[in-house]
Amino acid sequence: MKKILKIVFAVILIIIVVVILYNVYDNNRIKVVEQTINIKDLPSEFEGFKILQISDLHGKRFGDNQDKLVSLINSIDYNIIVITGDMASRHTDDIMPFIELLDGITNKDYVFYVQGNVDKEAVNENTNEITEAGQFLIDKGCKLLCEPYEIKIGESSLWVSRFIDKNTFYSLTGIYEDNDNSVKIALTHYPRHEYHFSEEKNVPDYDLVLAGHYHGGQWRIPFYGAIFVPDAFSDVYLFPNQNEVKGLVTWGDTNQYVSAGLGANNRFKLWEFRLFNTPEINLLTLSIK
Repeated sequence: MKKILKIVFAVILIIIVVVILYNVYDNNRIKVVEQTINIKDLPSEFEGFKILQISDLHGKRFGDNQDKLVSLINSIDYNIIVITGDMASRHTDDIMPFIELLDGITNKDYVFYVQGNVDKEAVNENTNEITEAGQFLIDKGCKLLCEPYEIKIGESSLWVSRFIDKNTFYSLTGIYEDNDNSVKIALTHYPRHEYHFSEEKNVPDYDLVLAGHYHGGQWRIPFYGAIFVPDAFSDVYLFPNQNEVKGLVTWGDTNQYVSAGLGANNRFKLWEFRLFNTPEINLLTLSIK
Protein backbone atom coordinates (compact mmCIF):
# COMPACT_ATOMS: atom_id res chain seq x y z
CA MET A 1 0.00 0.00 0.00
CA LYS A 2 2.80 2.39 0.91
CA LYS A 3 4.50 1.64 -2.39
CA ILE A 4 1.31 2.48 -4.29
CA LEU A 5 0.94 5.76 -2.37
CA LYS A 6 4.54 6.66 -3.18
CA ILE A 7 3.93 5.99 -6.87
CA VAL A 8 0.74 8.08 -6.83
CA PHE A 9 2.52 10.91 -5.05
CA ALA A 10 5.42 10.76 -7.53
CA VAL A 11 3.04 10.85 -10.51
CA ILE A 12 1.15 13.83 -9.06
CA LEU A 13 4.43 15.64 -8.40
CA ILE A 14 5.65 15.00 -11.96
CA ILE A 15 2.35 16.29 -13.37
CA ILE A 16 2.59 19.47 -11.26
CA VAL A 17 6.19 20.08 -12.38
CA VAL A 18 5.30 19.49 -16.04
CA VAL A 19 2.30 21.87 -15.80
CA ILE A 20 4.44 24.59 -14.19
CA LEU A 21 7.26 24.24 -16.73
CA TYR A 22 4.84 24.20 -19.67
CA ASN A 23 3.04 27.33 -18.50
CA VAL A 24 6.29 29.21 -17.83
CA TYR A 25 7.21 28.45 -21.45
CA ASP A 26 3.69 29.20 -22.71
CA ASN A 27 3.48 32.58 -20.94
CA ASN A 28 6.56 33.74 -22.81
CA ARG A 29 5.58 32.91 -26.37
CA ILE A 30 3.15 34.66 -28.70
CA LYS A 31 0.79 33.34 -31.32
CA VAL A 32 -0.88 35.24 -34.14
CA VAL A 33 -4.57 34.39 -34.23
CA GLU A 34 -6.11 35.11 -37.63
CA GLN A 35 -9.81 35.69 -38.24
CA THR A 36 -11.87 36.72 -41.26
CA ILE A 37 -14.64 39.19 -40.36
CA ASN A 38 -17.58 39.13 -42.77
CA ILE A 39 -19.25 42.52 -43.10
CA LYS A 40 -22.55 43.15 -44.85
CA ASP A 41 -22.22 45.42 -47.90
CA LEU A 42 -18.50 45.93 -47.33
CA PRO A 43 -17.22 48.30 -50.05
CA SER A 44 -14.92 46.54 -52.48
CA GLU A 45 -12.13 48.99 -51.61
CA PHE A 46 -11.98 47.48 -48.10
CA GLU A 47 -12.04 43.83 -49.15
CA GLY A 48 -8.97 42.25 -47.53
CA PHE A 49 -8.39 45.23 -45.20
CA LYS A 50 -6.23 43.95 -42.32
CA ILE A 51 -6.45 45.03 -38.69
CA LEU A 52 -3.78 44.02 -36.15
CA GLN A 53 -5.18 44.03 -32.62
CA ILE A 54 -2.96 44.29 -29.55
CA SER A 55 -4.50 44.12 -26.10
CA ASP A 56 -3.81 43.70 -22.39
CA LEU A 57 -0.03 43.75 -22.33
CA HIS A 58 -0.10 44.53 -18.59
CA GLY A 59 3.58 45.46 -18.53
CA LYS A 60 4.69 42.07 -19.87
CA ARG A 61 7.98 41.86 -21.76
CA PHE A 62 8.66 39.43 -24.57
CA GLY A 63 12.42 39.52 -24.95
CA ASP A 64 14.82 42.37 -24.28
CA ASN A 65 13.25 45.69 -25.34
CA GLN A 66 10.21 43.71 -26.54
CA ASP A 67 12.37 42.34 -29.37
CA LYS A 68 10.38 39.13 -29.72
CA LEU A 69 7.00 40.89 -29.86
CA VAL A 70 8.21 43.75 -32.05
CA SER A 71 9.86 41.37 -34.52
CA LEU A 72 6.64 39.41 -34.85
CA ILE A 73 4.54 42.55 -35.40
CA ASN A 74 6.96 43.92 -37.97
CA SER A 75 6.79 40.67 -39.93
CA ILE A 76 3.01 41.03 -40.41
CA ASP A 77 1.29 42.82 -43.29
CA TYR A 78 -1.53 44.99 -41.90
CA ASN A 79 -3.34 48.26 -42.67
CA ILE A 80 -3.95 49.52 -39.15
CA ILE A 81 -3.09 48.64 -35.55
CA VAL A 82 -5.71 48.88 -32.81
CA ILE A 83 -4.65 48.85 -29.15
CA THR A 84 -7.57 47.99 -26.90
CA GLY A 85 -6.22 48.94 -23.50
CA ASP A 86 -4.41 47.77 -20.37
CA MET A 87 -0.88 48.25 -21.61
CA ALA A 88 0.23 49.17 -18.09
CA SER A 89 0.53 47.01 -14.97
CA ARG A 90 -1.52 47.62 -11.84
CA HIS A 91 1.58 46.90 -9.71
CA THR A 92 3.96 49.54 -11.07
CA ASP A 93 4.01 52.94 -12.75
CA ASP A 94 6.71 51.72 -15.14
CA ILE A 95 5.29 51.75 -18.68
CA MET A 96 8.60 51.05 -20.43
CA PRO A 97 7.38 47.68 -21.81
CA PHE A 98 4.66 49.58 -23.69
CA ILE A 99 7.04 52.34 -24.78
CA GLU A 100 9.51 49.75 -26.09
CA LEU A 101 6.67 48.22 -28.08
CA LEU A 102 5.61 51.54 -29.62
CA ASP A 103 9.20 52.53 -30.38
CA GLY A 104 9.92 49.23 -32.10
CA ILE A 105 6.93 49.14 -34.47
CA THR A 106 7.92 50.24 -37.97
CA ASN A 107 4.49 50.63 -39.63
CA LYS A 108 2.89 53.30 -37.43
CA ASP A 109 0.80 55.21 -39.98
CA TYR A 110 -2.41 54.18 -38.23
CA VAL A 111 -2.08 53.18 -34.58
CA PHE A 112 -5.37 53.65 -32.69
CA TYR A 113 -5.50 53.51 -28.91
CA VAL A 114 -8.18 53.29 -26.23
CA GLN A 115 -7.25 53.05 -22.57
CA GLY A 116 -8.04 50.16 -20.24
CA ASN A 117 -8.97 50.13 -16.57
CA VAL A 118 -5.36 50.04 -15.31
CA ASP A 119 -3.96 52.62 -17.75
CA LYS A 120 -3.46 56.28 -16.97
CA GLU A 121 -6.25 58.42 -18.37
CA ALA A 122 -5.36 59.53 -21.88
CA VAL A 123 -8.59 61.34 -22.73
CA ASN A 124 -10.85 62.88 -20.10
CA GLU A 125 -14.22 61.20 -20.62
CA ASN A 126 -16.16 64.21 -19.32
CA THR A 127 -14.39 66.99 -21.23
CA ASN A 128 -12.87 64.93 -24.07
CA GLU A 129 -9.60 66.75 -23.42
CA ILE A 130 -6.25 65.07 -23.92
CA THR A 131 -4.26 64.57 -20.72
CA GLU A 132 -0.49 64.73 -20.28
CA ALA A 133 -0.36 60.93 -20.55
CA GLY A 134 -2.45 61.15 -23.72
CA GLN A 135 -0.15 63.71 -25.29
CA PHE A 136 2.78 61.43 -24.56
CA LEU A 137 1.06 58.64 -26.50
CA ILE A 138 0.32 61.00 -29.39
CA ASP A 139 4.01 61.88 -29.51
CA LYS A 140 4.72 58.13 -29.70
CA GLY A 141 2.48 57.81 -32.75
CA CYS A 142 -0.92 56.86 -31.30
CA LYS A 143 -4.29 58.26 -32.38
CA LEU A 144 -6.54 58.67 -29.32
CA LEU A 145 -9.95 58.90 -31.02
CA CYS A 146 -11.22 62.03 -29.31
CA GLU A 147 -13.44 61.99 -32.37
CA PRO A 148 -14.05 59.32 -35.01
CA TYR A 149 -11.21 58.92 -37.50
CA GLU A 150 -11.91 58.42 -41.20
CA ILE A 151 -9.88 56.20 -43.49
CA LYS A 152 -10.88 56.83 -47.08
CA ILE A 153 -10.10 54.58 -50.04
CA GLY A 154 -11.52 55.80 -53.31
CA GLU A 155 -15.08 56.92 -52.63
CA SER A 156 -15.56 54.65 -49.62
CA SER A 157 -14.96 55.40 -45.94
CA LEU A 158 -14.09 53.39 -42.87
CA TRP A 159 -14.54 55.10 -39.50
CA VAL A 160 -12.66 54.11 -36.35
CA SER A 161 -14.12 55.46 -33.10
CA ARG A 162 -14.48 54.77 -29.44
CA PHE A 163 -17.74 53.06 -28.45
CA ILE A 164 -19.97 56.14 -28.49
CA ASP A 165 -23.67 56.80 -28.93
CA LYS A 166 -25.28 57.41 -32.30
CA ASN A 167 -25.95 61.12 -31.78
CA THR A 168 -22.33 61.80 -30.82
CA PHE A 169 -20.99 59.76 -33.73
CA TYR A 170 -23.01 61.57 -36.38
CA SER A 171 -22.51 65.02 -34.88
CA LEU A 172 -18.73 64.52 -34.80
CA THR A 173 -18.44 63.02 -38.28
CA GLY A 174 -20.84 65.43 -39.98
CA ILE A 175 -22.40 62.65 -42.05
CA TYR A 176 -26.09 61.82 -42.18
CA GLU A 177 -27.38 58.54 -40.81
CA ASP A 178 -29.85 58.06 -43.68
CA ASN A 179 -27.03 58.38 -46.22
CA ASP A 180 -24.39 56.46 -44.28
CA ASN A 181 -22.83 53.59 -46.23
CA SER A 182 -19.52 53.69 -44.36
CA VAL A 183 -17.84 50.89 -42.45
CA LYS A 184 -17.89 51.60 -38.72
CA ILE A 185 -15.44 50.06 -36.25
CA ALA A 186 -15.56 50.76 -32.50
CA LEU A 187 -12.69 50.23 -30.07
CA THR A 188 -13.48 49.55 -26.43
CA HIS A 189 -11.56 47.92 -23.63
CA TYR A 190 -14.63 46.24 -22.17
CA PRO A 191 -16.48 43.67 -24.28
CA ARG A 192 -20.11 44.51 -24.97
CA HIS A 193 -22.99 42.09 -25.07
CA GLU A 194 -26.05 41.74 -27.26
CA TYR A 195 -28.25 44.12 -25.27
CA HIS A 196 -25.76 46.95 -25.87
CA PHE A 197 -26.79 46.97 -29.53
CA SER A 198 -30.57 47.09 -29.13
CA GLU A 199 -32.36 50.10 -30.63
CA GLU A 200 -32.99 51.78 -27.28
CA LYS A 201 -29.25 51.83 -26.60
CA ASN A 202 -28.87 54.42 -29.40
CA VAL A 203 -25.51 53.25 -30.75
CA PRO A 204 -24.39 53.45 -34.39
CA ASP A 205 -24.78 50.36 -36.53
CA TYR A 206 -21.25 49.25 -35.80
CA ASP A 207 -19.97 46.64 -38.23
CA LEU A 208 -17.22 45.57 -35.86
CA VAL A 209 -16.47 46.14 -32.18
CA LEU A 210 -12.96 45.29 -30.94
CA ALA A 211 -12.38 44.65 -27.24
CA GLY A 212 -10.05 43.04 -24.71
CA HIS A 213 -10.13 42.93 -20.89
CA TYR A 214 -11.15 39.28 -20.50
CA HIS A 215 -7.66 37.82 -21.22
CA GLY A 216 -9.44 34.84 -22.75
CA GLY A 217 -10.26 33.85 -19.18
CA GLN A 218 -6.59 34.11 -18.04
CA TRP A 219 -6.83 30.70 -16.36
CA ARG A 220 -8.24 28.06 -18.69
CA ILE A 221 -9.02 24.38 -18.25
CA PRO A 222 -8.02 22.23 -21.24
CA PHE A 223 -11.05 21.03 -23.25
CA TYR A 224 -13.35 23.33 -21.25
CA GLY A 225 -12.20 26.94 -21.40
CA ALA A 226 -12.28 29.93 -19.06
CA ILE A 227 -12.81 29.49 -15.35
CA PHE A 228 -13.51 33.20 -14.87
CA VAL A 229 -13.19 36.58 -16.55
CA PRO A 230 -12.71 40.01 -14.94
CA ASP A 231 -16.15 41.59 -15.17
CA ALA A 232 -16.47 45.29 -15.98
CA PHE A 233 -18.41 46.02 -12.78
CA SER A 234 -17.15 43.45 -10.27
CA ASP A 235 -13.96 41.53 -9.55
CA VAL A 236 -14.73 38.29 -11.38
CA TYR A 237 -17.42 36.57 -13.38
CA LEU A 238 -17.25 32.83 -12.72
CA PHE A 239 -17.80 30.22 -15.43
CA PRO A 240 -18.72 32.71 -18.15
CA ASN A 241 -20.37 32.00 -21.50
CA GLN A 242 -17.41 30.49 -23.37
CA ASN A 243 -18.62 31.89 -26.70
CA GLU A 244 -18.10 35.47 -25.48
CA VAL A 245 -14.79 35.08 -23.62
CA LYS A 246 -12.60 35.47 -26.69
CA GLY A 247 -12.80 35.49 -30.45
CA LEU A 248 -15.67 36.39 -32.75
CA VAL A 249 -19.33 36.61 -31.84
CA THR A 250 -22.00 38.04 -34.16
CA TRP A 251 -25.41 39.52 -33.42
CA GLY A 252 -27.32 40.32 -36.60
CA ASP A 253 -24.98 42.48 -38.69
CA THR A 254 -22.77 43.46 -35.74
CA ASN A 255 -19.55 41.56 -35.11
CA GLN A 256 -17.54 41.72 -31.90
CA TYR A 257 -14.03 40.36 -31.61
CA VAL A 258 -12.47 39.94 -28.16
CA SER A 259 -8.71 39.48 -28.00
CA ALA A 260 -7.30 37.18 -25.33
CA GLY A 261 -4.38 39.59 -25.19
CA LEU A 262 -0.79 39.24 -24.10
CA GLY A 263 -0.41 39.63 -20.36
CA ALA A 264 -2.09 38.84 -17.06
CA ASN A 265 -3.66 40.85 -14.28
CA ASN A 266 -4.43 40.12 -10.65
CA ARG A 267 -4.57 42.19 -7.48
CA PHE A 268 -2.05 39.72 -6.04
CA LYS A 269 1.21 39.72 -8.00
CA LEU A 270 1.85 36.04 -7.19
CA TRP A 271 -1.27 35.00 -9.14
CA GLU A 272 -0.52 37.20 -12.15
CA PHE A 273 0.03 34.54 -14.81
CA ARG A 274 -1.86 32.79 -17.61
CA LEU A 275 -2.79 29.12 -17.30
CA PHE A 276 -3.07 27.07 -20.51
CA ASN A 277 -3.67 30.36 -22.29
CA THR A 278 -1.04 31.33 -24.87
CA PRO A 279 -0.53 35.12 -25.27
CA GLU A 280 -1.82 36.36 -28.60
CA ILE A 281 -2.08 39.20 -31.04
CA ASN A 282 -4.86 39.13 -33.60
CA LEU A 283 -4.87 39.67 -37.36
CA LEU A 284 -8.40 40.40 -38.56
CA THR A 285 -9.24 40.53 -42.27
CA LEU A 286 -12.40 42.25 -43.50
CA SER A 287 -14.42 40.48 -46.17
CA ILE A 288 -17.82 41.06 -47.77
CA LYS A 289 -20.69 39.08 -46.27
